[in-house]
Parts: sequence; structure tokens; C-alpha cells
Amino acid sequence: RQFLLPDGSVAAVENVVYAADQLVSYQMKEFQANMSGDIKISPDPKKPGQQKMDIAFSHSLQPSKGDTQTLAPDTVIDDNLYPFMLAHWDDLMRGDAVNFHFVSLEWERTFMFHFVKTGEAIRDGRTVDLIKMEPNNFFIARLVDPLYFTVEKDAAHRLISYTGRTTPRIKKGKSWK
Repeated sequence: RQFLLPDGSVAAVENVVYAADQLVSYQMKEFQANMSGDIKISPDPKKPGQQKMDIAFSHSLQPSKGDTQTLAPDTVIDDNLYPFMLAHWDDLMRGDAVNFHFVSLEWERTFMFHFVKTGEAIRDGRTVDLIKMEPNNFFIARLVDPLYFTVEKDAAHRLISYTGRTTPRIKKGKSWK
């Protein structure tokens, strides 16, 4: 996918590859911020039956070598976050928190997050569920603001809106946020 600036130029590009509904690779380039990242998932030759994840990030358009780690269950990236939410919809509607590992390219690792239903509302005549995504760790939660999702309550559960930190970055002063 491409993220365009108001003038039509490309701000960022993401390439995502799946095989049999499983993430195989993810590449991101943010041209305006001169940053890039890669995620590659493959079988771990040292641990039969497990997969490894290579995560790389760079303040250039060519990611560095990065870090390799064992792929934890319920690991998601921004692209498969919404399908993961839908897969756990019944849990969320019961009021359960749904935990998962979220990949941070910049930190070249995953962090534990959770979804939780925070309420219901009426938007444009439709009932919607309000879902919050936030870090499980108190210290990380002080650094990372939650994301808020507004999702149609009816069976399609279409995503109406989300607010929070997303691609592409916006320049604030001399840094990209």
C-alpha cells in the first residue's frame, strides 16, 4: 500500500506477503522521514516446529541486519491487527482483555499489548463498539499512547475509524512522530 501526501507524492510504502493466511514478510519505507524496516518470518532450523522472526529497522531507506528472535504466538503487525481483533471478537464482547505481541520495528522487538472493549456508542445511526489497544507494561504505557478503534457492532464488524499513532509519520519540530 502507498500513503500519499496532499500533493500526491508518496510519503510511505508498505509491502506485505502472506502464505496460507500466515505473515511471511513485511517491508516499510517512509520516504519523508528517511526510515525503513523489515520483518521476515521463516522456519527456525535450530528449533524444529518453531518459527523465527527477523526484525530490522534503520534511519535510512535500507534496513540494517536487525535482530532474530523466536516467533511468539499471537504476534501481530499493523496489517493483521484488525483480523486478529475480529478473530477474538466474542472474547472482547464478553469483556475479556485480549493479549498479543505487537511488533515494534523501531525497537526491533515485540511488546505485549491488549485489546479491551471500553463501551458502545451510536455513530451515524449505527451501534458501534469502542475498542482500546494499549501496552500491558506500565512503563511502556507511559511512552505509548493507546489506539482507539470504532467498530460496527453488527455482524460485518466493519472498522469505522481508528485514532492514534499510525503510518505515515508527521513532522513535529525537528523529529518525526
